[in-house]
Formats: sequence, C-alpha cells, structure tokens
Amino acid sequence: MLSDEYYRLFGLERNASSKDIKIIYRKLVKRFHPDSLEQGASPEEIKSAEEYFKRMQEAYEAIYSDALNRENIQGNREREELERRQREEKEGAKKKDEEERLRRQREEAARLKREQNERGHEEKSSGGKWFFGAVIFFAVLALGWYGAQDSSNSAISTPQKTTPYATASPIMTAKVTPYAAVVTPSSDQKNYTNSIGMEFVLMPSGEFDMGSPWDEFDVYQSIEKSYEIPMHRVKLERIFFIGKYEVTQRQWSDIMGNNPSGFRGEERPVDTVSWNDVQEFIRKLNEKEFTKKYRLPSEAEWEYSLRAGTSTLYSFGNSGSLGDYAWFSTNNGSRNVGQKKPNPWGLYDMHGNVHEWVQDRWHENYKNAPTDGNPWENEDFSSDRVFRDCSANSYNFYCRSAVRNHMSPTSHHNSLGFRLVKDL
Repeated sequence: MLSDEYYRLFGLERNASSKDIKIIYRKLVKRFHPDSLEQGASPEEIKSAEEYFKRMQEAYEAIYSDALNRENIQGNREREELERRQREEKEGAKKKDEEERLRRQREEAARLKREQNERGHEEKSSGGKWFFGAVIFFAVLALGWYGAQDSSNSAISTPQKTTPYATASPIMTAKVTPYAAVVTPSSDQKNYTNSIGMEFVLMPSGEFDMGSPWDEFDVYQSIEKSYEIPMHRVKLERIFFIGKYEVTQRQWSDIMGNNPSGFRGEERPVDTVSWNDVQEFIRKLNEKEFTKKYRLPSEAEWEYSLRAGTSTLYSFGNSGSLGDYAWFSTNNGSRNVGQKKPNPWGLYDMHGNVHEWVQDRWHENYKNAPTDGNPWENEDFSSDRVFRDCSANSYNFYCRSAVRNHMSPTSHHNSLGFRLVKDL
C-alpha cells in the first residue's frame, strides 16, 4: 500500500485528485529545484537539495499514479452506474409508454360507449316526441269535428273568448368562462414564479469585464487559469429572468417523471444530468407552458448574473467567508438550495453547490469570444459544453467568479446540475 508519507510531503489528503497533485507539484518544482539555490551554496546544501528533489519526484510519480488508478476505478464505477440507470430509465419509459397506450385505449373505449348511449337516448327521445305529437294532432281534429257538430245543432251561437297564443320565452345565453392561461412576466416585474414553482429574478441590462487578469490568483498559475483569459468587455442590451435557485429534483421530476440524482433530496439541485438531458427538460417545460422562452443561460449571462456589478474575486469581495455563500469541500454532495447567503442580485448558490451547465460550446480561452452576451456556438474547436460554478466537492480555488470548465454534452456526473433563463 502507498505510504501516507508521500501525500504528507505534498500536504495532500489521500483522496486528492490527479489535477491537484499536478498543480502542487509544479509549485514545489519551482520552489525546491536545485537550480533555484542561491549562488555560493555549499556542496552539502546542493547535495541535500538534490536528494530532497529526487525524493519529491519519487513521491509525485507514486501518488500521481495512485490518483489516476483511483480515478479510473471511480470512472468505471460511474460508467457502470450510468449504464444501469440508463437501462432502468429505458425499461421505465417502455413501461410508462405501455401504460399510456392502455390508458388511451380505455379512454377511447369509454368515449365510444358514451357516444353510443347518447345516440340511443336521442333516438328514443325523438321517437317519443313524434308519438305524442301525433296523438295531440288527432285529438285536436276530433275535438274540432265534435265542436262543428255542436255548433250546427245550436240555435244561438255564443261568442267565445279567444285566448292569445303563448309568447316565446326569452332565449337564455350561457356565460362563457375563459380557460386559465399561463401568466407571462413583464419587464415591470422583478420576480416571477412559473407553474412548477421555479422562481426567477430579473437581470438588468449592462456591461461587465468577463474573465480574470493573470494576477488574480498567483498561487495557481495553472492550465485551468489560462481558460479565463483574455479579460474582455461584454455588453448585454437585453434584460432577462434567471433562476433564483438551481433547478431542484422536485421540479425535474414534475417535468421528466424521474430523478437521476446521485445525492437525493427534493429540494437539492438535480444532478447527474447531461447537457442533452437538460435540453429535453427545457423542451418539455416550454411545451407545458405553451412558450419557447425557457433556455440555458449563455456563459456571459451566467457570469454577469453571478458578478452582479462586482469585479472582485467573488461576488462578495476579494476576501470574506466563502462558507457563508457556498457549499464547497464538503465531500458529501450537494445541499438544499437557498441555504447560504445570496449574491448582491438575490441569486443563491452561484459560488458553490453543483456545477451548472450553460449553453456555450467549449473554447480553451476567450480569444475572439462574443461581446454581446450571446452563446458562443462556433463548432470549430470542440463539441464539449461549458459548465460554471463550484460544486460541493470542489476546493475554494474553483469557486471564484471567473472559473470555467467543460465536459461532453452526454456526460453525467453527480456534481453537475443547472439553472434556467426565461426570456421576456
């Protein structure tokens, strides 16, 4: 078994990721490489530095290999779990389709029987009307004949008081009640709640600097940091509603009829949903509310909403208690939405709970990125999709306002969720 001493040398826990190990190794190389010794170092100091550096390299190779093996095992487990869930969902969908087919058959049979009964009742009623009409007709003729006979036998004819014909009753007009409609939000509203309880907050138009400068987080000059440059000015002219919270498992179940989440709880954000799954959710929600206005935010809209007019490391400043605003480094998965403090514009969990899908395709930096807030859909670079936000299992470095990353649109992970935008 791998010695804990190697991990202690790097100041890491045994469950550290290969990515974090690589970042720390780069820092240590820069600091402890023998070439970094000051001029005039004694032979003993040089030898000691070389021995320490050699030991550090051995430790790195060992723990990096260990981390990769762990991640491969975990990846295999996740793939097996995903395949199992997909099989269950397919079987569930098949069963649901069969139940729906049988339900429709029963409804159709009931409708046909109801129509048949109504036709029989109308025929019976019509026949009765004709019969009684004929009886009355012949009765009137008979009375007329007897009356004529009586008149001819009478010496004096007595005038009869004429009874006027009965007047028709006024026609009754039914009062029509219109169907209930889905309420459409307006620009005057600051908040909006839809038919399944999703709450939205209105975002104003404006401009902001998207990305980060190189000196934002000097300790981690890593490849992930290069994703966030160059910082560029973005102008959003349209206003839009964005989810006050991440989409919950209850809301997902209301629309999709299932719950794929790894960390269960009705008010926890839904997780283990791919970008493609989210598109299907959006399609069904739009269909339910007779609209086409629900969608994922663009990456620019997401960061604009998170920063909320700030340009600091976090939306609450360059320092402060991240734990007041975000779930991170818990290693126990997501938590119920809305338990931490909101950002300045009233949005919750923007610094940490689950990662959040956005609409854009992945590009490794912001060179030639759109400056109008629209999604970056250029297909030349990658088919991957961008996700933002920090998850409950991430370190604080990944909770900064500018952090971005990517995955395949078919990927499922128990730290991946989303929130929605609704256009006006």
